[in-house]
Amino acid sequence: MNYNVGQVIFLLIQKEMKVVPAQVVEETVTKTLSGEKTSYTIEAVTANNKRKLLKLDTLSASVFLSIEEVHNEMVSNITKRIETILNDAKATAVNIFGNDFLEIDNAVKIQNSNNEHEDYVSSGNVIEDIISSESDAEIDLGNGMKAKINLKNINV
Repeated sequence: MNYNVGQVIFLLIQKEMKVVPAQVVEETVTKTLSGEKTSYTIEAVTANNKRKLLKLDTLSASVFLSIEEVHNEMVSNITKRIETILNDAKATAVNIFGNDFLEIDNAVKIQNSNNEHEDYVSSGNVIEDIISSESDAEIDLGNGMKAKINLKNINV
């Protein structure tokens, strides 16, 4: 990537989860028999707020042109990490507790727009399993009201 002398860039140092602002202070073009190579010297702010000159190509950091780009990258990285953590937890649950919890986990809670009551929609056969059970079901109607239903009286 090409930068302009005087341009402010942002370095995302993944190892430390830190963003460091820097300014491009020098562009060096080296011409050799094998071609041209452009390198950049930056002035970055160190941890103790001192300025330090560094060669950009020697740093192990991702370079961004704006805070918004850094933000998007960090959110993407965190989202991927969260997905990995959750998938690992789900895999562990299946290994330890079996697939039974998945039917409950697959029930999707839908809340209507005025937040007066909650509905549950199953993406599996949870409803049929409940109806075919031998016991009564208790349904929360909201506002502290509950109803008991004899499941044998429901036709599917």
